[in-house]
Amino acid sequence: FKSNINDKIVIVLLEVVDKSGKAMETLLQELNKTDTNRKHPYKKTASKQLGRDTYKEQYVCFYRPDEVTLKDSHQYEDNQAGDEDAFAREPFILRFDCPTTVVQDLVLIPVHTKPEDTLKELDELHDVVEDIRKKWKNDNIMILGDFNADGRYLSKKKKEKIRICSPSYDWLIDDDVDTTASNNNDNTYDR
Repeated sequence: FKSNINDKIVIVLLEVVDKSGKAMETLLQELNKTDTNRKHPYKKTASKQLGRDTYKEQYVCFYRPDEVTLKDSHQYEDNQAGDEDAFAREPFILRFDCPTTVVQDLVLIPVHTKPEDTLKELDELHDVVEDIRKKWKNDNIMILGDFNADGRYLSKKKKEKIRICSPSYDWLIDDDVDTTASNNNDNTYDR
């Protein structure tokens, strides 16, 4: 695992179940033990524990502060009047200053939708994007994560109804890409 991420600047992990926080702290320490990373260490930020019941997950982000600056983070408040609790796990929004890249002010919105609520949660991401555009005056926004946006969770017909599937959004991973590790399906859950 470490060898796959050592050359990355920003890494976002989803579905982290680590109540004590020790596993992610250990991962950070292990990452920073390598020769390269001792000179070029990662820092970590994480969302709060998210979920509606006893099962809780976190979004965890590792980043290199000598290459990007975490300008801000925001736990989305899922409390819109008339539409409270749209997300099982509210998006954790990260804003980075990236001085050496074309996009110098970048917002990442990691999300893990609940499979049974994929249609509603994906549609609600439009509201999250609009909220962030107003809050941070930024259009350089990337939504990423486990969308569960295929197969039995989301048909192509239902996907057409989702606001983030409009022409104003670019999907970087096409519907025909298998993002699963399973040999039993070829779904595009992750985007």
